[in-house]
Amino acid sequence: MPFLGFLILSAVITFLLYPPLINFLYRLQVREEINPDAPRTHAIKRGTPTAAAVLPLLVFLLLNLFFNLTPQVAVLLVVVLVLGLLGFIQDLLKIYHRSLLRSFVRGKITPLATFSDLSWNIYKLALLPWRTFKEIFRALGSSDVGEIHAYQKVLFQAVVGVLLILWLVLNSKTDLSLFYIPLVLLEFLFLVNSISVTDGLDGLLGGLLTIGFTALLALAAVLGFSDLAVATGILIGGLLPFLYFNIHPARVFMGNVGALAWAGAFVAFGFLMGQQWALLVIGGVFVAEGLSVLIQVGSVKLGRGRVFLMAPIHHHFEIKGWAETKVTMRFWLVGAFLAFLGLYLAAR
Repeated sequence: MPFLGFLILSAVITFLLYPPLINFLYRLQVREEINPDAPRTHAIKRGTPTAAAVLPLLVFLLLNLFFNLTPQVAVLLVVVLVLGLLGFIQDLLKIYHRSLLRSFVRGKITPLATFSDLSWNIYKLALLPWRTFKEIFRALGSSDVGEIHAYQKVLFQAVVGVLLILWLVLNSKTDLSLFYIPLVLLEFLFLVNSISVTDGLDGLLGGLLTIGFTALLALAAVLGFSDLAVATGILIGGLLPFLYFNIHPARVFMGNVGALAWAGAFVAFGFLMGQQWALLVIGGVFVAEGLSVLIQVGSVKLGRGRVFLMAPIHHHFEIKGWAETKVTMRFWLVGAFLAFLGLYLAAR
């Protein structure tokens, strides 16, 4: 079972590299501001570095590129890389001006970029994707291109989802119905965003993803997707050290780069194995989190007031008086049960 060896290798590499990365993030004050609407107990989290998921994601990409590159894994890596870049840009826009990263870049990168005409041209070329991104959304009517708005993020995700689904359709040996693409695209967008909004408590999303990916690893092994089993093992191996540093009280947050990249990986794994509907059961907690937001927003828009004390639903239980660790561990238990249920239904 090579996936176990890669899981261990990924975990060891990530765990050894995390302490210097955490020290680097603290030194540059790469921190995300706490949501002012969050429960008061979250004020203590202020100053915690974010975007720490960059490390396990890099290990995941590199190990797969060098040792496990197949057409299916290549598609998976593209989804993870593109959504991870979207999340990284979000994190960078939020923390850049408040951290020491700006002075670090200006002090180290700018002199190198302006050293010669060649270095300046290389620097401009490196910035070309970001400038293109801004111009596209400026043309679409965005008046503020200094941040990524919700509709821009969803549009970007939709493009990724459509390309993934088209690849599945072109490589499928069965006839698919006319409604397959829109239904699966809707599931892709819903799950990716539901997973990302679950990242609100120390260890909550990391633990649920570890449980969910373990279920997908079992499915891949049973169904004969050896390359996807290895890829899932590498991903779980990177998640475990992250979770070690992210459980309460968290030393680091995953940031949007982790929430979006790992969400994309979770959905892509299920799609590549043809288990689109099993994902909704294995990721049942994510479904509940996403639905709680939709229900809350819909109810307020219709003038019926709030259904939950706060959405996503994990904050609802916090406000009701549950300790953060109690919410997290109970959600983990529900996630574990649903993972077993999803495996049972997929195996029938």
